[in-house]
Amino acid sequence: MPLSRYCDACQVLTLGSAQESWRTVNTKHKHLASIHTGRCIKGVIYYLADIYPTGVCVIMSFDVRYEKFSMIELPSVISKDRVMTYDGKLACLDRRNYLRKLWILEDAENHKWSSHDSISLPVGHFNESLHTCFNLTGCTHAGEFVFVPSVFGKSFYVLFWDPVRNSFRRFVLEGIVDDESLLNNGVQDGSMYALHACPNHIDSQMSLL
Repeated sequence: MPLSRYCDACQVLTLGSAQESWRTVNTKHKHLASIHTGRCIKGVIYYLADIYPTGVCVIMSFDVRYEKFSMIELPSVISKDRVMTYDGKLACLDRRNYLRKLWILEDAENHKWSSHDSISLPVGHFNESLHTCFNLTGCTHAGEFVFVPSVFGKSFYVLFWDPVRNSFRRFVLEGIVDDESLLNNGVQDGSMYALHACPNHIDSQMSLL
């Protein structure tokens, strides 16, 4: 799917099929997909997108089994941000006015969302010694929200926030960047690296046939 222009079709490749070849799947909702968002929940891919020609932000879904696109309207009060998985459901984060509120998708067909006013997410965390911000990337099975640094050096830590206790815990990772690999790639000491985190990853054996 193009990431720099509006389109009403995408290319799909099914691995392991008798005839592995790219094919076109059309949608009646011409849109521009966001490159920074996307979640797969129970065989359905969800991502933020702008609808043509209004540019209104919506959630697009793609059922992998039936190869069908659908459009899900966002709550009128929400601003464009990011999607994540919360309690096995799709959630969208709204962070206007320096506050973060979680919206949960309850019924995709009827565009029904519920807001969790009891969960007021921290805006974020900046570590002056590491010179980096910690960004929300997802949620664990235990209900803790995961904040990871946008960049890191040879060691860093991940923050887990418990909304019930309203407390943070820190998980330190040391030596994740191997010194020898840095030398082989010609990277100098003191360099910073981008971090892409995939919290709550699950290896799914769900049949899509």
